[in-house]
Amino acid sequence: MVVEAALRLVEYPQDQPVIEPLAQQWPSDWRAAARALNDDRTPRHDTPQYDLRP
Repeated sequence: MVVEAALRLVEYPQDQPVIEPLAQQWPSDWRAAARALNDDRTPRHDTPQYDLRP
């Protein structure tokens, strides 16, 4: 699993880059499933918006 792979990397010196291939993959239709979710968040703005409710 992911945690086991991370713990295996502890064996390597930190100055050497190591890529650990993992068997996990995203489902092929993850984008469609994400779009189907109900998004009830407020709209996003480029400038900060402050909540002025009491």
